[in-house]
Amino acid sequence: MDIIHEIEDVFDGTTEKYKQEPVPVKIESERMEAADYASWQTYRLTGLEPPQVILAQDAKRRRAVVIVTGIAAASLRIGALGSVSNGQGGSLFPGNTVTLENQREHWIIGDGVNPITVTVLDERYQ
Repeated sequence: MDIIHEIEDVFDGTTEKYKQEPVPVKIESERMEAADYASWQTYRLTGLEPPQVILAQDAKRRRAVVIVTGIAAASLRIGALGSVSNGQGGSLFPGNTVTLENQREHWIIGDGVNPITVTVLDERYQ
């Protein structure tokens, strides 16, 4: 359907007609489509290892899922290298499943005593 507008010039009284054209609008929103790539990694910690990187920094990461399994007494720290090296960062326990939706680098370290297994699904866009 064509929309015709008339504009009257207030100075000389002339009238012009013009056809209104649609304005293209691009809507920017969060990317919700499926990831282009995904990879699985499993890390088995005996409790005595130094910190290990489980997710490198990735600007195209859609999400990462971290799944923790092991004996009930086990735990691990997750976060930046400086945090986990100093006993800080987040604590995860067997049975925890965490979804990370950021691009930063993540490291883990065991509790120093108990074995624990961490499985990571890393999904990214092309």
